[in-house]
Amino acid sequence: MHTRYKKTVTMLLLCFSLQINAQKPIIAYEELNTLQEYYKNGQISKEKFLDSTRNCLDNLFYQSIFFQDTQLVNYLEPYKAATWSSSHFQDYKLSYYTMLMTNARLQNSGGLAMYYADKLEQLSKNENRSLAAELKAYYYINIKKYEEVIKIYHNTKDYFNKIPCLISQEAIDAQHLLAAFYTFNYITLASAHLNAATDTKEVIRLAKEIRNCYAELQSPIPEYLYLMDLLLLVMQYNEEYILCKNLSESGFILKKIDKLLQEVTTKSPLYTDYLEQFVVPLKIDYHLSVGNNSKAFYYINRSANSQRQYLAQNHEIKQQRAQLYANNRSYTNAYENMKMAYQMVDSERMRNVGELNELLYIYKEAEDNKHEMVVLQREKRERNILIFCISSSAFILIAAIYSNMKKKQKEAKALIQQLNISTNLQIAEMEAGNRMAQKRMGMELHDNLASTLAGITQKLAFLYPRITDGGLKKELTDIERLMKSAYTAARKQSHDWVSLSETDSEQSFEKRINTIIGNTLPEEQYQKEILVDEGTLPFLSISDKIEVLRIIQEALTNILKHAKASKVSVLLYRDTENVILQISDNGKGFKKVQKLNHKSLGLHSIYERAEKLHGRLTINSSPKGSVINIQITARSPFLH
Repeated sequence: MHTRYKKTVTMLLLCFSLQINAQKPIIAYEELNTLQEYYKNGQISKEKFLDSTRNCLDNLFYQSIFFQDTQLVNYLEPYKAATWSSSHFQDYKLSYYTMLMTNARLQNSGGLAMYYADKLEQLSKNENRSLAAELKAYYYINIKKYEEVIKIYHNTKDYFNKIPCLISQEAIDAQHLLAAFYTFNYITLASAHLNAATDTKEVIRLAKEIRNCYAELQSPIPEYLYLMDLLLLVMQYNEEYILCKNLSESGFILKKIDKLLQEVTTKSPLYTDYLEQFVVPLKIDYHLSVGNNSKAFYYINRSANSQRQYLAQNHEIKQQRAQLYANNRSYTNAYENMKMAYQMVDSERMRNVGELNELLYIYKEAEDNKHEMVVLQREKRERNILIFCISSSAFILIAAIYSNMKKKQKEAKALIQQLNISTNLQIAEMEAGNRMAQKRMGMELHDNLASTLAGITQKLAFLYPRITDGGLKKELTDIERLMKSAYTAARKQSHDWVSLSETDSEQSFEKRINTIIGNTLPEEQYQKEILVDEGTLPFLSISDKIEVLRIIQEALTNILKHAKASKVSVLLYRDTENVILQISDNGKGFKKVQKLNHKSLGLHSIYERAEKLHGRLTINSSPKGSVINIQITARSPFLH
């Protein structure tokens, strides 16, 4: 903890001084601009840029050089962007608000300083509350609102009591430790004026405990110990001089303070002037009280001529001079100085009122922003919950629709697969029946016509060696009779086969169409109309019938996949010279296809099969349904 802040201890000591004359900014910004250019051009690392910027501003602040608040905010914009780019830069984030707070104190902008102190505490998750407490106590002390200082102590007492434990855990940094001691000094001053002896003694006891805990660390910073010891003596002086009005004990404490300052002058002369600012006002009051006018006169002039004014306000110096003149019986000068002191008090009071108004404005703005943030966060949570509910509902609905679509697709796929199987089975049975009929005809022809022809052959073979003119006629007559008999038998068998096979085929084909449609379209989902006209099928060959079944299959597949129909009609009938196949549905229809391509494979397949049948294809579709019509030229059943 110590090495991190040792380099900036001088700046921190300066920052907590209570009155510093504001100096005009000098031309010392080149280094900041150069650092930003180097960082922008990638010439230095991010950590180097952050460290260098912080050190540069520390040096400026030590020279009492400050910026306008908006100007410094603009200068620190690259620093802030680099710092908030990583979650590991917590120390740099704290430094950002520390620099803004220090700058505000240097220009006596208490409201801004307190605002940045609160931002610093919020950033440290309210674990360190001493900065804001010290700032508030300082401004209330200036306008002598001692009750408000005591309220600050009671509101932060729990935190201050934890500081000894935080020191042992090295969980409190230099800024907050020093701020706690300054706050204790203001509290003892306020409690002494209010005769609140209990609060005074309690705060001094706690300050001693904190000082001893810090001294027990492995390597405490000596400058911190000097300041703690000095502030402890100042607290004790407030108790003895203001509360107890014990001048002898007050003089004894001042001697202890002088001894401490001599030790500091020997070991750390750089901080002597800084520490004396706490002592000079005490010595002025003490020497005026005991009538030591020469020493009082010396310290009054020292305070008036000092750059830091040793914590004394201008009106206080005038009051001290008035008392000194009164002690020397120079009442005219005493009156004039007191008169000027009251005028300064009025002017200072107006400045403090303005400062408090600024504080009130800033805190009101902060509270409003906080309230607005709470409202926005609540609205955001409610909006997120609503969005989540809507999204969840939409997701569930989409999932249900998708699941239903997948289910419908699965059912349609199953029905199409069933349609394919049923159609293929029916076609296979037709082809098998055709082969059996052909075999039966061959056997019949073999048993009748072939045997007859065999007999003719034997007769001829037998007659050839014996031909005479007389017997030739007789034999030829027999041959003719046998030939006629064979021809009559063959013709009769052929007609019987054709008649039987066509009758069976017609009855079987109508059943096949019913079977395909019945197996594919469930009764509970579709109204079906199937009509196969008698006398039509003899005009279609087996191959024609197979093509018809394939066309029906393709049409039903399209209906299942796309039409969303509830009624399906399949008609097969003869119209004068044509056989008509018509397949219709009451579905949603489809866009008319000007040119068949790979995207309309089902229609393309129907078109090709219609061409094989030498038929003419017509397709009509509208939002009310679709009709596929094929006209097939009828051919003689005996031409097959």
